[in-house]
Amino acid sequence: MLRKLVLACGLLSVSSLASAQWVGGVGYYNLSADIKGYDVSPYVYGFSLGYEYETIFPDLTIIPGASLYLDANDDVVNVTSPGPARVHVENNFGMGVNLRFQWQGDSGLYFYVAPTLSRFDIEGSEPVFVNGQVIGKATLNEDNWLAGGGLGIGYRATDRISVEFSFEEYGDTDLMGLALRYGF
Repeated sequence: MLRKLVLACGLLSVSSLASAQWVGGVGYYNLSADIKGYDVSPYVYGFSLGYEYETIFPDLTIIPGASLYLDANDDVVNVTSPGPARVHVENNFGMGVNLRFQWQGDSGLYFYVAPTLSRFDIEGSEPVFVNGQVIGKATLNEDNWLAGGGLGIGYRATDRISVEFSFEEYGDTDLMGLALRYGF
């Protein structure tokens, strides 16, 4: 019985040490993309989860992570072909993986760069009317995996809570926003 109790206490202490390295975040971002020559900018909520690894350099950590993006606010784009239409464009779903290299500066400031692979499902369609008749459908959509990178600056308010501003670029698609991160 004593051996089982010691083993359970040991496992709990190891798991609590391991869980101290997890970092989660929630943010609000502007997603801008060029789709078929039209600039679209829906807003999205972003959720992230990563695991922080210490390196041999005292101010550098490496954080592999994953992100999920959900639609927050649609954009309206005036489309001219096949006819004039106002298309409501939204980000149905987005996800990504990244490898963040983060440098801790003085006074709680930190900086990071992150190579990233992400996918955004952006779409919108509206019927096109001419003289009260539907002549077609104006459609804007994009659903591709895109390689890119991100960079950001943050402020660590406490040992667990930080606020950061980030910018990511994937060719014709950009993501810029503000996030709150929590270590647990």
